[in-house]
Amino acid sequence: MCWTNWIRHGCPVEKSWKLNERHYGALQGLNKAETAEKYGDEQVKQWRRGFAVTPPELTKDDERYPGHDPRYAKLSEKELPLTEAWR
Repeated sequence: MCWTNWIRHGCPVEKSWKLNERHYGALQGLNKAETAEKYGDEQVKQWRRGFAVTPPELTKDDERYPGHDPRYAKLSEKELPLTEAWR
């Protein structure tokens, strides 16, 4: 309902790849149990609850690296994160 009113009144909509959900780096695609088995429960807890703790980075040869996605073809390697934290 809010979104409909927002659009109806001509409010601007910002579209940017930078507004994507948090980037979980090398943890992308793993569920909580798989992640805990690989890295331990305490480390998983830190990643899930911490704002400054970054997950392990992807490598550029990893199929999940955003540089392989055609939607990001115009971006430089420096603009594409290998992982992110909330801060």
